[in-house]
Amino acid sequence: MKEPDYKTYSLAELIEVKANIDKAAYPERYQSLIDEIGLRERHPEREPKLAEETQASPLFLIKILLGFAVLPFSWHLFEAFKTGSITSRGHVVYDLATNPPGFYLIFFWHLAGLIFLIYFICFEKLEEKIE
Repeated sequence: MKEPDYKTYSLAELIEVKANIDKAAYPERYQSLIDEIGLRERHPEREPKLAEETQASPLFLIKILLGFAVLPFSWHLFEAFKTGSITSRGHVVYDLATNPPGFYLIFFWHLAGLIFLIYFICFEKLEEKIE
């Protein structure tokens, strides 16, 4: 069994482990735990910082929001394919049978938006672009 690395634990976690550890079964671990608690109490600046991986990145949240924006684009494209008509932002309906250029313009506009969103969600590293 792998030994715990108490240096990565917060002081509160160390105290909780101390309350629950079996001293007789794990005397070396208990001594290591007591040493680490003493070190933290003497040197509070050694408290480990929260790892960046465990913090929710604002850029990750942006990608989640972009994921929700995929839904309306997908829905409009699906409905256009199914019905043969699509609605623009100005609530003008473009029918494939009566106005093919307008239909295809709005259809490909939605398709381009969908591809753009999926690209940035899945492939683009927004971290480098924003920072």
